[in-house]
Amino acid sequence: WIRGLGIQCTKLPGLVPRVVSARRPVFNQLIVNSYSTGQGITRHVDLLKFDDVVLGICLGSADATMRLRKLRREVEVVSGGECSLAEADLEEGFVDLDLHPGDVYALCGDARFR
Repeated sequence: WIRGLGIQCTKLPGLVPRVVSARRPVFNQLIVNSYSTGQGITRHVDLLKFDDVVLGICLGSADATMRLRKLRREVEVVSGGECSLAEADLEEGFVDLDLHPGDVYALCGDARFR
């Protein structure tokens, strides 16, 4: 069912690049995370080994906020160092993305790697 859901998500206009929608399998990895009320995760760049698109599907029953911050231009993330970002590695501004049950989001390009 998850492969079918991934394919259906690629049909949402503008969600993922066309090159991703055309490949098979569209996605080849699944990670399921469950968070308790009030629990967050530390700042990070999703592991580089996860390829060029990270697709998120909110399966729970609660709202959440994902804060996106951009890496400073001179910062390079290396495999194994994705979770060791310091405050000084990030630019000042941020974007909060409100997530609700059933929402789908994709991180690709700079949103995925920067």
